[in-house]
Amino acid sequence: MLLPDRRQFLKAATATVGGVALAEFISSSAIRADAPPITAVGVRKEVNSLAADRPELNDYRKAVRVMKEWSAADANNPKGWTAQARIHLNHCPHGNWFFLPWHRAYLWYFEDICKEACGNENFRLPYWNWTTNPRIPEQFLQSGSPLLHPRDVGANDTTDPGAIGQQVMDEIQGIPDFETFASGRSTEQRPGPNINGQLEGQAHNYIHVWIGRDMITLMSPLDPI
Repeated sequence: MLLPDRRQFLKAATATVGGVALAEFISSSAIRADAPPITAVGVRKEVNSLAADRPELNDYRKAVRVMKEWSAADANNPKGWTAQARIHLNHCPHGNWFFLPWHRAYLWYFEDICKEACGNENFRLPYWNWTTNPRIPEQFLQSGSPLLHPRDVGANDTTDPGAIGQQVMDEIQGIPDFETFASGRSTEQRPGPNINGQLEGQAHNYIHVWIGRDMITLMSPLDPI
């Protein structure tokens, strides 16, 4: 099941936005000369397993708030909240096999900026497993929280198990061919051939369209979820 609304939007948007290599982002944003050496691998936790007052969530709330303040004070601050969304707008590949590695690097550097913003070098981004927890996590629905954002769904809406349920995800993760699983071969980061693999074309596209608002645009990182 492909969701053409987001796919068609991304195809049109990437045709009009000039893209350059992720290296430009890496060289201009989060790398710090004084960064400590990596001594251990941190563990990212599923957000529904965390109580509302857990340090991981408090740190993320603080990071989002501070990054938004950075953007408000200086719209060109490369570590600001809006700048992170613009990186996605201008550089993110879709519809080709750069999709997964690009997003992995993007999240790594985003997490690094969050560490600086919240003041905790051990911070790890919480994640939402929308297969086993089909509702928007309550931590992203609390009034006054930096994690609250306009969306098309509310606390009582649930995802479609026929689109991203456990059986569907098991089948997608069991695909032995990388291009069928993770999107097609391309010699360029952007524009790509728009060959969506099952992970991108089904699961990824579905959740973006289901949440709605900013999540169906290339400025989707504006939503803290």
